[in-house]
Amino acid sequence: MTDNLLRQILQRALRFLAVLTLKRYQPQLVGITGSVGKTSTKEAVYLVLRQKHSVRCSAGNYNNEIGIPLTILGEETAGHSVWGWLGIFLRASSRILYCRYPQVVILEMGIDRPGDMDYLLDFIKLDVGILTKISAMPVHLEFFANSDELAREKVKLINSLGTKKTAIINADDPIIKKFSMEIKAKTLSFGVSEKTADIKVSNVVLDSEFAKQKNGIGGISFKLQYRKSVVPVRLPHILARHQIYAAIAAAASGIALGMNLVEISQALVDLKPAPGRMRLLPAIKNSYLIDDTYNASPDSMAAALAVLSELTVPGKKIIVLGDMKELGNKNEAGHRQIGKQVVTVADILVTVGESAIFIADQAVQSGMLADRIFQFAEAAEAGEFIQNEILGVGDLTLVKGSQAMRMEKIVKEIMTEPLRAGELLVRQEDCWQS
Repeated sequence: MTDNLLRQILQRALRFLAVLTLKRYQPQLVGITGSVGKTSTKEAVYLVLRQKHSVRCSAGNYNNEIGIPLTILGEETAGHSVWGWLGIFLRASSRILYCRYPQVVILEMGIDRPGDMDYLLDFIKLDVGILTKISAMPVHLEFFANSDELAREKVKLINSLGTKKTAIINADDPIIKKFSMEIKAKTLSFGVSEKTADIKVSNVVLDSEFAKQKNGIGGISFKLQYRKSVVPVRLPHILARHQIYAAIAAAASGIALGMNLVEISQALVDLKPAPGRMRLLPAIKNSYLIDDTYNASPDSMAAALAVLSELTVPGKKIIVLGDMKELGNKNEAGHRQIGKQVVTVADILVTVGESAIFIADQAVQSGMLADRIFQFAEAAEAGEFIQNEILGVGDLTLVKGSQAMRMEKIVKEIMTEPLRAGELLVRQEDCWQS
């Protein structure tokens, strides 16, 4: 048998068991999609909903036709182990007869190609659908004719919901507004800048004086409003304004499932960034780093740079950027867009990869001194250089790039506790260690 045929058999078997499990226990299903912010939103939704419900959410990047059924079944991948998969099938079959199944299952629903969302929605009937943000230059664009086609594929998640279900949408996103005209479900919109949103944020305050607190940051606070109720929210572990969107999307999910704003605010105090997503870590030489290495698109990279522009640090701001993959015919334009922005933030720019050369070139064209820019082909080489030649006391280093660039190797090189990499960093599983 070919690997492709084996995968198809596995996919069908998992889907079959997932359908039986959902039919048996009928949990409320919360589905999340978007170009950016899916995982951060998933973690925030889990944090909020678990205050009042028994909840399961997808682990790691279990967001496709294999990972989503595994989440429903409460299992993890068996990799290439035939016996491991047989064990999964046996356990899943026995649980259909009886188990303590969660009341709510949260599913991150990613798509790579046209038709992916149709496949998932064919057997997953959501109660709540959340659309985070759709980028103008998203990743995975290479399999779509243009960004509009990708947007239409993602919007299917909320357009598929029935009239008794709830669609949660980002009111600040013009692309979502453009493509979500067919929503039949009850709608809860959330926003920071859009004043007509159902769930609104105001009085956002970022403690921007870096290293004043023991952990380097004082966090973000704001007021959360729904109808006539207003509560203060504090996110002490968050330093990026754009991460507020995950928090208020989670607030919307709590409202949809019967929670009040006080309960939601109390839950959000514990919100922390997932590994590789604007996560602050202590670094060597009494410095700090922001690990944003999970993945990269022009929108998410621009957002990360915007965060650094707000922070006041005692030392240098070192920006380390790798290639952004899967941009299709917008590859050069996407990288040059970042090159224009980085000059307003960086004291030192380090790039990794072939496409990131466009970032460096544009930075020079936009006025950055060439002797402050360093270019490397591989992440490991860049990490050694940063450690030995650049990093100093009080510096703040941002590290970001697409998955394929393995930028977490740089983070591991300069973090103070590399032995905790398995706990703190992305892509530390055995399958990535090559």
